[in-house]
Amino acid sequence: EACPQPPRQRARLPRHGGDKPGHRPLRPTLGPHRSPCQSARRVRIGIIGAGNFTTGRMLPNFKRLPDVEVTTVANRSAASAQKVAQAFDIPLAVDDWHAVVESPEVDAVLIGTPPYLHPEATIAALQAGKHVLCQTRIARTTAEAVAMQQAAEAAAAQGVRAMLAPPAPFY
Repeated sequence: EACPQPPRQRARLPRHGGDKPGHRPLRPTLGPHRSPCQSARRVRIGIIGAGNFTTGRMLPNFKRLPDVEVTTVANRSAASAQKVAQAFDIPLAVDDWHAVVESPEVDAVLIGTPPYLHPEATIAALQAGKHVLCQTRIARTTAEAVAMQQAAEAAAAQGVRAMLAPPAPFY
């Protein structure tokens, strides 16, 4: 059964006692934004490519999020994947990125590989119904980027999202 989408809420201004000295300025706040389905389920993430970007920035931040579970990591070799899995308490380490895309234990994929693999891995993950967060630089050529965009648009029609991880220092 599909989870209902939460209603969009407008920013609202908090109540305060006026513009008296000592009062903080008004700041918009957003109301509740989680549906019961979102609160009850963790997002299971599979990692494709575990280099410095992934191990230095993304994995430490994923581990801090209570609704995120990193379930699988794939790297160039089984030994390097196992090393990352041990360092970040990830249950499964593999040396073939296809295993991440095909896993029923993965809802979303982080693609942290060099750009030559971004198009193939992104398109395969989207076609498998996995949400995708891809490391920037999106692709090596305009044609690759366009193919990825087309795959993302087709997946979006099925409720699957794709996005780029912004370059440092934005995260």
